[in-house]
Amino acid sequence: MITRFNPISSVSFGTLIDELFIETWQNPSNYSDYFSACAPLTCRYTYVERKNALYILTAFLGLYGGLTVGLKFIVWNVLLIYWKLRQWFSNRRNQIQSVNEN
Repeated sequence: MITRFNPISSVSFGTLIDELFIETWQNPSNYSDYFSACAPLTCRYTYVERKNALYILTAFLGLYGGLTVGLKFIVWNVLLIYWKLRQWFSNRRNQIQSVNEN
């Protein structure tokens, strides 16, 4: 067997790996001829998306979860602001002011 790695016993294994164990490399491809023969006049891409039950279920659960978290945050914060304002107004109304008569 004829090899370019002569003598084969003196060539290190690392050299063989670096050379990818390839004796000869031939690439007779002619890309310009290939693309001129196979080039389409127009290129169109379509993607058909069908809504199935799993997609609808996950979309509904995601929407429900987002609304639940968002509304819980908004409602609790609005109630907290209401309670603080109510407490502040009631404390202002119930303040006792001392009157010094001289």
